[in-house]
Amino acid sequence: MVNFFFNLFLFACLTFVFISNHWLIIWVWLECVTLSLVVLLQPNLVSCRGLESVCKYFVAQSVAGVVILFGVLLRFYSENTFFVEGCYGLSCHFVILIGLLVKLAVLPSPFWFVDAVGGVPFSRSFYLIVLSKLSPLYLLFSIVDSNLILLLAAVGLISALTSAVLGINQSSFRKLLAYSSISNLGWFVVCMPFLSGGLVIFCLLSYICMVVPVLWIGSCFSFNFLVKSTNLYNTPTNKLIILVSLLSLGGLPPSVGFFFKWVFFQSLVEGGLYWVSILLVITSLFSLFFYLIVSFNLYSLVSPNSKGSTLFFYNINSIENSFWTILGSLLSINLVFFMGLFWGIFI
Repeated sequence: MVNFFFNLFLFACLTFVFISNHWLIIWVWLECVTLSLVVLLQPNLVSCRGLESVCKYFVAQSVAGVVILFGVLLRFYSENTFFVEGCYGLSCHFVILIGLLVKLAVLPSPFWFVDAVGGVPFSRSFYLIVLSKLSPLYLLFSIVDSNLILLLAAVGLISALTSAVLGINQSSFRKLLAYSSISNLGWFVVCMPFLSGGLVIFCLLSYICMVVPVLWIGSCFSFNFLVKSTNLYNTPTNKLIILVSLLSLGGLPPSVGFFFKWVFFQSLVEGGLYWVSILLVITSLFSLFFYLIVSFNLYSLVSPNSKGSTLFFYNINSIENSFWTILGSLLSINLVFFMGLFWGIFI
């Protein structure tokens, strides 16, 4: 009952953030979102690690909220308005932007997010990885303009590069998802001045479709560490689902992640930022590299008690054939679904 109430309260707060036009009202609802997520992330607080993660999330969001409020007051002092639309001075625009970037867990403060995701249960990670990012992304989209292109490009590039490099040797699956989220948010931040509302919605839906199956499998099978995933031995269907989702997160064409990043790449090219698009593609190759390693290691797991099994996941001699089966399913399903979604939004 308590969880239902706070979930309802969370969605109500997000709705009011989206429909409000006054910065002070928006700030109040942002703080309500933070408080509701503190309750929902770890309802029982049975472990010190979980308590530490929730405390880090609360401190980071509180600091970001204070910075946003300071920027809003600076704008009122200079422009005499609290409304979101209108002119922004350089100082107040920069301060509000820093607060939103901290809430998004990109540069200058991405590491609190990795620790927070690493300490909460898989069943609660959706709140951190997806729901906590909706309101900052919306506000960033509302205040961004052409004067911030170079700043946002630097922030997004450094965030994507840092997360791609640090994710290569990561063994914790939850932290790996956190680094992946930082990398994808880096793409969002870089391309935000060039995206329309329809493209933002399309990319958000794409990311949700990529990450939800992974979180669901992780919550059902306690898939916390890559080297301790033996509980997936006897579940080939779930292994298939998580492989498809991992390859999508890596951006393997033409999966969900490929369309996700292709929209960003096209917007950067149309905006003339060729060097930024090249660097982002290079960072994406790093991410694809460690996701392919994770996918192959997970795919190659064979149970010691699976002698004579006819399942294609367990038969070592059919690894190549079953790999192409997975890849074909990935390409056909995602291609049909997302080309239809793309056509419905933009045509």
